[in-house]
Amino acid sequence: EAYYHALTMEPTFNIAGIESGATGDKAKTIIPASAKVNIDVRLVADQNPGEIFKKIEDHVHHFDPHVKVTFKGAMEPSRTSSDLEIVQIVTDAVQHAYATEPLVQPSMPGSLPDYVWTRILNTPSIIMPYANFDQHNHSPNENLKVDNFFGGIKCTCNLVKALGEKYQ
Repeated sequence: EAYYHALTMEPTFNIAGIESGATGDKAKTIIPASAKVNIDVRLVADQNPGEIFKKIEDHVHHFDPHVKVTFKGAMEPSRTSSDLEIVQIVTDAVQHAYATEPLVQPSMPGSLPDYVWTRILNTPSIIMPYANFDQHNHSPNENLKVDNFFGGIKCTCNLVKALGEKYQ
């Protein structure tokens, strides 16, 4: 349970890549003249990307004030409360489509501009994944099983129907 909580409800700090020194196949005894690291940080609701960047920059400059820290961009974190009525409408539509009770996950450890819906448009955002568990999301062998594709179409139709009946 602690692992699941950390995976879905807490921020992450990821080192996406490091460059430095001799990286070829042969051994070399050197002292690198420079190094680069590329990081990404996934935030949770109520965290401000600018403030978090400033904290990281201050931390790095505490150890070396000459290091260049570059802000490459951000997406505001977002969360829709699972207590909203719309969540139950979506859950019911998914259950009807798949004939099984769906798992409602309160947060998704992903990067997308969801804040456009929740903060700018002041609208709840609910993501309904249709992919298979072993889809290898964003990798060279990303895949979607045909049954999941057609199930997603059916599920979306059920949701549109349910929303149309509720909000006529």
